Amino acid sequence: MIKALAVLILAAAAAGAFFWFHQTSQAAPVPLVQVQGSSFDVATKPAVVPPPPAVPEVKPEPKPEPKPVVVIPPEVKPEPKPTPPQVPEVKIAPVDEKPMTLTFSRLAFRYWPQTKDKGARDPFPKEIKALNGKKIVMDGFMFPIDFEKGKVRSFILSNGMFGCCFGDAPAITETIKVYRADGKLMPYQSMARVTGTLEVGEEYDGDGYVDSVYRIKAEDVGAAQIEHK
Repeated sequence: MIKALAVLILAAAAAGAFFWFHQTSQAAPVPLVQVQGSSFDVATKPAVVPPPPAVPEVKPEPKPEPKPVVVIPPEVKPEPKPTPPQVPEVKIAPVDEKPMTLTFSRLAFRYWPQTKDKGARDPFPKEIKALNGKKIVMDGFMFPIDFEKGKVRSFILSNGMFGCCFGDAPAITETIKVYRADGKLMPYQSMARVTGTLEVGEEYDGDGYVDSVYRIKAEDVGAAQIEHK
């Protein structure tokens, strides 16, 4: 009786399994488990294990690219150059040129007029030509040329008197034309002492004749000191 019941159950189970297999051909085979306390295996569905919860993928944060480090060198200021000590300017007092005492004998020579050609020989000796532009002091006789308001504008300074009859006229190298550099009038002096700048060279008049070979631009005109021996 028990065996027959077991066979019946087994047949029913086989038929059910065949029917279930055809219905779920795509399903996975159901494993057979052994029922405790029975002598046959009973088909049971395996326990469904739930899948583990999906863990969100954690993407690593991109590391920031390192910025290039710009090294700025410290500004190097040039050292100031040492200032040289200031030397006080020493102003040299102008040295007044002491006038040279000159006599007519120093200026005497045999003058012979030359033509005005460029190739003409200079009639003045070198030692006399070297006196041109020198500051001098000379004494002589005053012979006025131009008068104005009782005073003298220009005169001839001579080594001797212009004589008459028995007196010879002084040579042209023994006369000097004198006029003030500033144009001022001069008092008349029979014997005059003249201080000024000497000019050496021929000066011509309006007709082309030699008017003078010496001239003085006077700075001071006074009375000459006559020494009595």
